[in-house]
Amino acid sequence: MSKDPSTGFSSAALGASPAETTLGGYSLIRAASLDQAVELARGCPLLGHGGTVEVAELASHDDRFDQWLATHLLKEGGMTGTAQVSVHLAAGPEVVFQYLTDPARHVLWMGNEATLDPVPGGTYSLRMSDGFAAAGAFRHVDEPREIVFTWGFADEEAASHTKNEHREAATASAMPAGSTLVTVTLAPEADGTVLTLRHEDLPSPELTKGHQIAWETYLQRLVIRVAGGDPGPDPHS
Repeated sequence: MSKDPSTGFSSAALGASPAETTLGGYSLIRAASLDQAVELARGCPLLGHGGTVEVAELASHDDRFDQWLATHLLKEGGMTGTAQVSVHLAAGPEVVFQYLTDPARHVLWMGNEATLDPVPGGTYSLRMSDGFAAAGAFRHVDEPREIVFTWGFADEEAASHTKNEHREAATASAMPAGSTLVTVTLAPEADGTVLTLRHEDLPSPELTKGHQIAWETYLQRLVIRVAGGDPGPDPHS
């Protein structure tokens, strides 16, 4: 391991000298320390084929880097994208869980009509007053800790009402009903709950960005509603 005197950040290299290999690429590793990151990197298959793994600390990091990285990899490598949002709510997981699974409470912060059957294989259907609609099914329900459901445009009419600025990318065939996966976890804190939503398998950079913005918007509405406030008109009203 060594430290760059110009930056003060440490780095390490495993395997062959970088000058001796033409393999390239990068990955983001989350670790508590450089030593821990090096241990994780020791399992990289490149090391068994004459490659090099270099590990270095990031000068800074926040969720915006994760969002950029997901979109960059999707655009360059044809991979699917992921949107992720975390919020703090002023109520326990048992209360927040009801706002995610009870149709009467769900429409208080998102949608004007919901059909929710929170059991594995049960219906997940959400409709907005402007014609937008999402459809899928519950995959996993662990009350009050985790909910996993699939998501996609219910039909072409629903897709045409997306708020995505690149509407040409929003078609029912691009993201059919049930084609993407949403995982919501609820973690208790002393004064409430941390909700983390991860939306995976989004099929384009445009839909990844659009869903990132949409979930950020709607989860802030949930924060207000759970705290006893009125979040105002639904963006799809």
